[in-house]
Amino acid sequence: VGVDRLVRAGINRMHRMQTTSGAFAYWPGSKNEHVYGTGRAALILAQAEALGYPLPESMKEKLVAWLRTEVLGRRQPDANMRALLAHAASMWEIPAEGANVLLFEWKDKLSTTGKMHLLAALKNLGQLELAHQLLEEMDIESMVAQPHSANVGTWIETKTLALSMLLEHMVDLRPSDPRGLLILQAVRSARTKGWWGTTLDTVAATSALIKWMGAQSASDFTGVITTGEEQITFTDETPCRFTRENQSNQVN
Repeated sequence: VGVDRLVRAGINRMHRMQTTSGAFAYWPGSKNEHVYGTGRAALILAQAEALGYPLPESMKEKLVAWLRTEVLGRRQPDANMRALLAHAASMWEIPAEGANVLLFEWKDKLSTTGKMHLLAALKNLGQLELAHQLLEEMDIESMVAQPHSANVGTWIETKTLALSMLLEHMVDLRPSDPRGLLILQAVRSARTKGWWGTTLDTVAATSALIKWMGAQSASDFTGVITTGEEQITFTDETPCRFTRENQSNQVN
């Protein structure tokens, strides 16, 4: 099954889960909007469109209208939910600078991941002075030292997710900051048996690592992928491809 086919199937499934308000339900067939799920869906759909995948116009228009009402109307009482929606709105280029400034003033109410979402919103809308100030106030060493079970946001948001988002922000805002290497090592060390424990964490960590690698100077390297009893070597010039016939085999 090709990646394009999977992405298009995902978009179609999400379209069927959209409610009349423009938000998305948590389960297919439900008519109740799920705010957190809608924020996550809005981020994914914005990235898909940026990669060239077409979205149904009706789905896009209703979603953007819902986001604009939620963010500019400041309807969510929870600061962390506002931060997620601000991040999503910034991906859809909704001008919400004022809402971002208010969130910045509420930064002490934000969880770790809430601050990561606010950083993204500030960065995407060009409010770089506030983004740098928020980043400067973070105790990155303490964040890295936290146990993986630390409460950094909602029940689905983990330390791995927070640090992966932070690594991307460091690449964009502080590429020469040596603390970036601390974050990089923490993200890499959280990987076990080929992944990061959940789909959300694995996607976030992989995205952050790819972004970090893309910002580095070119260098020669050789790596080895192990799947079952097979070992496949790849280099910076010769990528590898393999078919995982036995799904129980670990990939390292």
